[in-house]
Amino acid sequence: MPPAVPDLTHAALPTLGRILDDEQHPDWWLAYHELGRRHDQRVAPRVLRLIQTLTADDKRAALLTPLGFLLSPTHSSRFLRIAAALTAILADTTESPLVRGSAAEALGDIGHFTNFAPFIATAFDPLIAALRDPAAEVRLFAAFSLGKLGDPRAIPALQAVAKDRARVRGFGTVGKDAREAFAELRPCVC
Repeated sequence: MPPAVPDLTHAALPTLGRILDDEQHPDWWLAYHELGRRHDQRVAPRVLRLIQTLTADDKRAALLTPLGFLLSPTHSSRFLRIAAALTAILADTTESPLVRGSAAEALGDIGHFTNFAPFIATAFDPLIAALRDPAAEVRLFAAFSLGKLGDPRAIPALQAVAKDRARVRGFGTVGKDAREAFAELRPCVC
């Protein structure tokens, strides 16, 4: 039986922070899963700081996923700060493809989840640029996310990578995701 997750109610958020600050803590992954389950927008700024300070790429990439679920659509200034942070990670070629691909995926998930036009506008151009990234993982998640954003302006860029045969383990090819994104956007064209 896995160890019990510590009490992570609002009063115990400092405990959650201490666990997540310590990459070697035995409850790190449990605390991470609890964080995603809680949907608590007060934790988002701390998660952004953690992403910048943790050293393990798998943990940094994992923390990108719950960002969109930690905020309510009414927190527009936080969404724009998150968009800026995610697009900076996506563009930083010193970051691992795992982390940059996760940033691309998070941009699509947050844009889809919130349908917040300023967020989508901020994410769009960096995702288009990421379709030309040397790392297949980054291209694949950029294509996926452009489909999630729902902006038909992405169709020509997605068509350009639809034949990309680079494979990402566990996810298929870049071209497959580009074609699926194109199919999601095609009904948007009037």
